[in-house]
Amino acid sequence: DHVRALGEMFSAEVPDMVPIRPTDAGKFRFVVGDASAEGFGTGTQYPDLTFEARDGLWLTDFAAGGSNLREAQNIVNHLLHDIRSGKHDGCEIWQGTDNSVWSHVWTKGMSTAKHLFNLVLDLRIEARRHEVYIHTVHISGDRMIATGIDGLYRGNYDAGVSLGYD
Repeated sequence: DHVRALGEMFSAEVPDMVPIRPTDAGKFRFVVGDASAEGFGTGTQYPDLTFEARDGLWLTDFAAGGSNLREAQNIVNHLLHDIRSGKHDGCEIWQGTDNSVWSHVWTKGMSTAKHLFNLVLDLRIEARRHEVYIHTVHISGDRMIATGIDGLYRGNYDAGVSLGYD
């Protein structure tokens, strides 16, 4: 798996030029994601405090998987969609999660769990292509509730960042 990952990351004939900092220091985002056995919610807050969110319910078969997979898949789906659409080019993202496994796997860059390893690889490749710098941090469950992301999949848009709070 590691050799395959290295092959994917370094497949170009010409080495990638990777700046050590985002090209625009004012381009930062805050992304928070949460998932449960039933559903998921993830949102991005921009510097002007506008907010974009995605939420939904898991298919029954996927919901039976572990919480680490659900949390990681939720966050990666959200980020990949936005990165591929060019919303975060040259940007720095601070991503909060109350799942310590995902924050450790992203920071470490690998996992023995194949599905988590592949999610990290996919996101790192897209982030590098679009010059997106992602910092994943662990936040407490109480902070997750305060962000308002905790209730998105239940249709609760009346808390935290959904109301424009920083």
